[in-house]
Amino acid sequence: AKVLRLSHRARSEHTTGRLNALIAADAEAVELCLGTLHLCWSAVLRILVALGLLYAQLGPASFAALGTLLLMMPVQTSLVIRSSKAQKRALQHTDERVKTFSEAVGAITTLKCYAWEEPALRRVLACRDDELRWLRVRVS
Repeated sequence: AKVLRLSHRARSEHTTGRLNALIAADAEAVELCLGTLHLCWSAVLRILVALGLLYAQLGPASFAALGTLLLMMPVQTSLVIRSSKAQKRALQHTDERVKTFSEAVGAITTLKCYAWEEPALRRVLACRDDELRWLRVRVS
């Protein structure tokens, strides 16, 4: 429904593949935000409860766990930044794949007429391979 509300000028600035990718990314971002929103407010509570339970079992040695938690924060931050950069690159490749596929589908009669199905398929699969490579980088 978002695409239908765009002005003609806005639609002419972006390809259909790009618009589809943006909409999918927006939907994924909203889903991710709503799915993890409760983690923000409950993280402090869970840490305090865990430290309390550790203190009850281990005494002052439980503060080593707190120290480890605090020392690991920069490592986590760097991993999140790396993952975010990889995700951006993967989304760029996804945009390219969707754009290439949409163009092929839009020109399917021309492709069939001139028997260009194989070259078009190779282009789409090459874009897909690039996308998968960046998705693997994100996972690893």
